[in-house]
Amino acid sequence: MDRITGKVAARYKQGASEIDLSELPEDRAAFVKKLERRFGKAHTAWDGIHGIIVEFEPRGVQVNRLDKDDMKTLLSDSNFRWVQAEKDHISVGM
Repeated sequence: MDRITGKVAARYKQGASEIDLSELPEDRAAFVKKLERRFGKAHTAWDGIHGIIVEFEPRGVQVNRLDKDDMKTLLSDSNFRWVQAEKDHISVGM
């Protein structure tokens, strides 16, 4: 499912291969579970030279901004590198 959009996510996806979420390293899988509680279900993961990108499909309304609690969740893990929120999905680099 190739849903990564936006300039940042597309740049990081270059040279990456889609992987099954079950293939994530244990520490990254734990981080994804924490993010799912905040952002909604993870549906796609990519692994490549720039690290791992995980895509989340938000529940309910469109997402255009993240609040303080969203940022606290992201910054609570040393694996976090970047986030990109689009209208229908959130991409997290780790």
